Amino acid sequence: MTGSGAVARQSGTCQSVGVWSENPWQREVLMVWMNRFGYPVVAVDTAGLLAGATRVVVVGAGDRLALRRFGRSMAGRVIVVGGTVEKADIRSGVHHVTEGPDIDHRLNLLLTRALGPTSGRTPMSAREREILTTYVMGATVEETATRHFVAASTVRTHYRRVSARYDDAGLPVANKTHLLLRMVADGWIQLDGVLPESEPAASAVEVA
Repeated sequence: MTGSGAVARQSGTCQSVGVWSENPWQREVLMVWMNRFGYPVVAVDTAGLLAGATRVVVVGAGDRLALRRFGRSMAGRVIVVGGTVEKADIRSGVHHVTEGPDIDHRLNLLLTRALGPTSGRTPMSAREREILTTYVMGATVEETATRHFVAASTVRTHYRRVSARYDDAGLPVANKTHLLLRMVADGWIQLDGVLPESEPAASAVEVA
């Protein structure tokens, strides 16, 4: 991590999300997770963190005790994700995004408020893209679940989470046809002249 603060100051932008952890493994996990939201992600060391290398810094709940060493200048800039955090463990103004099925959605809202909307396409994990491409290209929820060896509820969860990200970006998704168009526009799906397997409008309310 030596010198990572300098790297962050050079490569980060006003929309960068900094990731800080004393644990290298947790730092890598957090960076992979934050990449899903579409903002540039940089690792910062303690010096870079205190120097304000990025506008927002994400810290895992496991580092909560280390947060006590930071002063008031960190208020409003640090986001603690996951786990449970006692009030005594963090200073006033530090955001805590608790565990829950909608943690990605709540974290995305917080990042959007702090950094503004992303300049690129709406983020999507490789697994979300894989499953939702099958679904929006004409398969039913059940067919998609069978093809990817997941539960039908998992397909619905991916659909709702990705749709919520588009909604947050001002690109509402009312049904799977809309999601297909959004994914094509963002380059997540390359049609190459291939049409959906069936009329998508026929299952527009399938996941409701």
